[in-house]
Amino acid sequence: MTQSCAPQSCYRFIFDGAEKSSIPGLDGIRAFSVGLVMVAHAGFGHIIPGGLGVTIFFVLSGFLITNLLISEWENSGALSIRNFYVRRYLRLTPELYLYLLFVVAAGLILSNINWMDVIAPAFYFANYAKIFKWTSETSLFPVGHFWSLAIEEHFYIVMPAAYYLTRKSPFRFVFLAVLYIILVPFYRVYAFENFAIERISYANSVYTYVATESRIDSLLIGCVMAIVCRYRFAKVSTFVSKTWPIILFASIALMLVALAIRSHEFRSTYRYSLQNISIILFMFFLFFSQFGAFIIGLLDVPVLKLLGRLSYGMYIWHLAPCNYLRSMGDYVGVGNGYGTLVANAIIVFIVTIPIAWLSERYALAPFQALRRKFGSVGH
Repeated sequence: MTQSCAPQSCYRFIFDGAEKSSIPGLDGIRAFSVGLVMVAHAGFGHIIPGGLGVTIFFVLSGFLITNLLISEWENSGALSIRNFYVRRYLRLTPELYLYLLFVVAAGLILSNINWMDVIAPAFYFANYAKIFKWTSETSLFPVGHFWSLAIEEHFYIVMPAAYYLTRKSPFRFVFLAVLYIILVPFYRVYAFENFAIERISYANSVYTYVATESRIDSLLIGCVMAIVCRYRFAKVSTFVSKTWPIILFASIALMLVALAIRSHEFRSTYRYSLQNISIILFMFFLFFSQFGAFIIGLLDVPVLKLLGRLSYGMYIWHLAPCNYLRSMGDYVGVGNGYGTLVANAIIVFIVTIPIAWLSERYALAPFQALRRKFGSVGH
């Protein structure tokens, strides 16, 4: 059920009412994020920031998971880490394991299976497998994009315990998280300058792009926003309602700077920090300003809500048609002209969306009742 939120009260509506399974605007943001990733992988990576889509997903995950943990603690006075792990496992693995079955089948049929393509995603170390080139990047069902799922899973393993230990004084967690957020860009600089690793396309360092310790600040900044807003709601709401034009301008300016600077070192280090801050500022604007409430209404149109709901499955499945179209183009000698790339992007969406719907219906949905037994509210 979708319900509009009054100006300056979207955040309060999200977690104080009964609609905890329907966060205004969230599906629309997810749809936008996965769209960036898919268009970039379809051939527009030189002009469309696909990596930004992943960063947005990271920030949203930190924000959402922390809010859910806070709500569980405040509503029940208890926090079941076991139930949290079971909910996350049942949400993330059915569609992933279905895809990995296709990885195995294709590898066996073509007699070129790389078992690390199955093991690394299944056990959530695909990001480090990517760094050491243990997985294939050009197979019929590629797994290179699962590095981001590994980072999120590592966060899910640590975050419940971290929040539980600081639940009675959550700003201790905020202090430690902010300290890490401040220090990690300098660590990325050190890694960029000293680690003997190759670079991937568009001049990003592999390690600083996909390693958990290098990218988890994007999730942590979402956690910080969640805690600050939940425990300082009145102050945040008043401040943002008065200063939202400045906040929106700062968000846009930081994002433009992050996208405009093209040096190798900046893109592999400070870019992620600027994007994190920009995304958080935009979320403050979105949830606490009158104009943000209007944008949330646009994000909640049915088609975006559908795509947002399917975004996880779309992310899992989209790279297979991308690789197939690229291989076919090379085989028949079709160039990489603008028209070809546009056609490829359209085909990728046309193919991926129905597959993601089927994946959700027949791989994820059968576990929904079991997830609810462990306290799932739909995320």
